[in-house]
Amino acid sequence: MSLRAKVPVPVPTHSQHLRQSPVHHKHLTVFAHHDVLATHASTSRARLFANFKRETGMSPNDWLQRRRIEAATDLLRTTNRKLEDIAAACGFTSAPYFCHVFRKYTGTTPGKHRRRMWCR
Repeated sequence: MSLRAKVPVPVPTHSQHLRQSPVHHKHLTVFAHHDVLATHASTSRARLFANFKRETGMSPNDWLQRRRIEAATDLLRTTNRKLEDIAAACGFTSAPYFCHVFRKYTGTTPGKHRRRMWCR
């Protein structure tokens, strides 16, 4: 039996896990209605949103959009796929909507972002 002191291993909180967890691109296209999520979690929709916001600092919709934009940024940086393909791969319903959301979150268009990444 070892006499060494056991060092506690830090376990990330749920909110840290949500902020840091990588989301595979295929999961970004799955849409789960908020009512279904609330039922699955045995809570009301309002409580689901309140708990989610308390844990992450953002709404479930904002969290999902941010994960989609992160995935899109990776695809823009590492592939030469068309914007329509990237939009669909990241769960956006259309390329124009993807461009609108991308600009809202990053301050630039996907095309400009790609050109800036490739010029480095």
